Amino acid sequence: MSQALASGRLQGDEYRSLAENMPALTREIARTMGVTTGELKSLASEGLITTDVVLKALRNMTDQVNKDFSTIPRTVEQINAGISN
Repeated sequence: MSQALASGRLQGDEYRSLAENMPALTREIARTMGVTTGELKSLASEGLITTDVVLKALRNMTDQVNKDFSTIPRTVEQINAGISN
């Protein structure tokens, strides 16, 4: 992900890695661009998935990601820290 953002485009190996390891982000990039996930591969090979598109997709996911993380149970260490504070 960092290599794709640094290069300014999501393509090649970076796209394949993202598609395999972060399917929710891949779906959001497709939604942001108004295309299907199947069309993303050709858009990636053409260098059309820019850093701006990826960042916009990440921003679009913020509320859902925060909601998902809020449902993860706290660890014993986190509970102990809360008690200590």
